[in-house]
Amino acid sequence: MKYFYNVKTNFNYNYIDFYEWNTDDLIINIKKIPIMKVNKIIYKKLLTNIVQFDKLRYFQLFKEHKNLLITNGYDVFVMRINKHFISSHRSSILINDELDIAYMAKKIEVTKISFKIIKILKQKPYVRNEKEKKIYIIKQLKQSIKNDDKKIIYLNYELLNSYIQDKQLALNNLLNSTDNPIIIQYLYNFFINDPIIN
Repeated sequence: MKYFYNVKTNFNYNYIDFYEWNTDDLIINIKKIPIMKVNKIIYKKLLTNIVQFDKLRYFQLFKEHKNLLITNGYDVFVMRINKHFISSHRSSILINDELDIAYMAKKIEVTKISFKIIKILKQKPYVRNEKEKKIYIIKQLKQSIKNDDKKIIYLNYELLNSYIQDKQLALNNLLNSTDNPIIIQYLYNFFINDPIIN
């Protein structure tokens, strides 16, 4: 078994790319972590699902290590394993570490591993930053209605080319459109420059 040393992690239920880490995230430095190289199909399954590993086969490994570094030879992530041998959290790593591991992986054989999928993780089509923007926008839109602000009618017409006089209907129309990344960015810029609530 090959190991990597001093890797910074940011564990979350869903995988978050390292460039989306926030300054208030809990960053943990793992001093020593085993590396497991798998094929591309298995890599994707491990990244996008909650899985349970075979207890008999992996008992000794997970008794000594609660984290496992998974690579397909190019991409890398860290998986945290709980006491039931279930992958509870995952983390990206810093780009320099990822490059070092990809280099090391050239000399590592692909491992055949046994696990079962417990749950499929829901992956949203937008990234963490966009989720935070969406939450901010929804708060601003709802506050606009409370303040009896006419911005809702204006934004509905400007963005969706829909002239609705009823503010609640206009709000619902805008809220139903907040999955569109272009609309999210427009509304975010609009409210950052002229916030209703801080």
